[in-house]
Amino acid sequence: MKLTRILLPILVVALSLYSIITMDYRFSSVGQLFLGIFFLITGYDDINNKKTGWGGYFIGGGILILLMSIFSF
Repeated sequence: MKLTRILLPILVVALSLYSIITMDYRFSSVGQLFLGIFFLITGYDDINNKKTGWGGYFIGGGILILLMSIFSF
């Protein structure tokens, strides 16, 4: 779980930078998909560890981002 919390943001930033530099936006929906997965994992970890009260917001935002990326395919 800890490895995915490190790799997913790196992957999202790399895809976003590629899209901005090359002006090729084919992979933007894939980046949104990974961002939604990252938000879901972060929210799940926050709720399990009772770190902050933001876990529900992360899960809600993750679901919203996932739905938007799925409908943009």
